[in-house]
Amino acid sequence: NLTSIGEGAFQNSSAMTKITIPSGVTIINNYVFDGCDNLAEIIFDSGEYSVNSKITSFGIAAFRDTAISEFTVPFSVRNIQESTFENCDNLVSVFVYNNTEDTTRTEYIYDEETGETVPVQVSHGLTKITTKAFNNSALFKELVLVDANNVVTSPRDRVSLPVTLRQLGESNTESYVFSNTAVEVLDLTSQIRFIAPALAKDASLLREVIIVDSVDMLITTIYKEAFMNCVALEEFVMPNSVRAANSSVFEGCTALTSVTLSTDSRFNTLDTNLFRGCTALTDIVIPSNVQAIKDRVFESCTALSAITIPSSVISMGNNVFNNCNSSIAITVMTNNDNTANWNALWLGTSGLTEAANVTYVAE
Repeated sequence: NLTSIGEGAFQNSSAMTKITIPSGVTIINNYVFDGCDNLAEIIFDSGEYSVNSKITSFGIAAFRDTAISEFTVPFSVRNIQESTFENCDNLVSVFVYNNTEDTTRTEYIYDEETGETVPVQVSHGLTKITTKAFNNSALFKELVLVDANNVVTSPRDRVSLPVTLRQLGESNTESYVFSNTAVEVLDLTSQIRFIAPALAKDASLLREVIIVDSVDMLITTIYKEAFMNCVALEEFVMPNSVRAANSSVFEGCTALTSVTLSTDSRFNTLDTNLFRGCTALTDIVIPSNVQAIKDRVFESCTALSAITIPSSVISMGNNVFNNCNSSIAITVMTNNDNTANWNALWLGTSGLTEAANVTYVAE
């Protein structure tokens, strides 16, 4: 019986329009259907959509540049690898198992201590979605959760993450997981520990990011450019678990009007270009845990009419308010411990002056 499909087996087979995967297959390797630009239907055995699923992995770019419009991930697949569904021009919906029942399957691993192969129980369901998984799939808009009976359990028209997921993108490279897609709502309430660099960069239809804050929230870092140029995003509430939001996270989000920042005591820096070019931003409160505001954080935030800088801030970068509204009112709270270098550099070159725009208030 066929148990795996080798690397690049059908790569660039433009004549292929439909394929049925034999029931004995457990592995689909790298690039198997990559470039099969007329492949619109991939049929798996019905057992793949149950706890009897056998397929455990898809390789890199396995379905890249195909014509599929929807896809149900077999329940035993653990990872959606790099570029799995990249450049799938017709792809709208992907369905994944949400293993709330904690169903498991038996796998066999080699035990180095005993020299024997031993059985272990592994949960069904996705644990990782990696870089460029849906990148440039211009119609893709929903990751839909299903139960053990393959019945939809999550809202449509949004990305929802299964309870088994532990990682979305990579922390050390631009991830582009949802870049240039049609995703409008991104629900990141899950067990992931970070929001990856460029996770949804250039997702021009993304209007809402949902993160339900709780004591169990694990997200501690939002990496650079995560939502850069998401021009439809209107507001963002940062969970209090966040300790760092890196450079350019919201740069170019021209519809962003309101941001609520983390109050975690370790969230102490507004990083370079964080809100640069957020031309609709009117409402932001800098929490008292912030100690540093780096270069160009609010540059070209032309709708920002007033802002208060807490006395906790002891460092200001250059051009923080460059090209802002010329009548912006900046209130600086001061105390004896506040040693920030207040000078014209942080106001930028757009005509702002300390005399006209800045009021110092002692605490």
